[in-house]
Amino acid sequence: MLCDYHLEDNEWMLNLYNLRTKWAVVYRDSFTADMNSTQRSEGMNNVFKKRFRRKLGISELLVECDKVSSSLRKNELDKDFESHRKSPVTYIPNCPLLKTAAESYTGRMYKEFEEEFKDNFYSLVNCYTLMGQS
Repeated sequence: MLCDYHLEDNEWMLNLYNLRTKWAVVYRDSFTADMNSTQRSEGMNNVFKKRFRRKLGISELLVECDKVSSSLRKNELDKDFESHRKSPVTYIPNCPLLKTAAESYTGRMYKEFEEEFKDNFYSLVNCYTLMGQS
């Protein structure tokens, strides 16, 4: 896949590929973007349930599946473009860790990372505060 799509120099893809020994054996030949099989199927079931309210013939189903697939691809490309155009405002502006995360992750993933960071930061501050009171 790296060669087919000329991603030999893509740092994120190389890191992911280097982690392949940790992939579940059944998925080693499949790219899953770190989702498990239930996440993928539940997500796609949700997409199709919203789109297909009535019974369709096989040809209509194929046309609708193609529309859904095109729409999902377009949304992904739009989000990818958006995340490369602008970095989110970081919780602590001069923190190198948050700056790197904001540059590396999509906006949605960065927000999740930032929430974890805040939780750990507050825990650490509380710990030091309690230690200082002892």
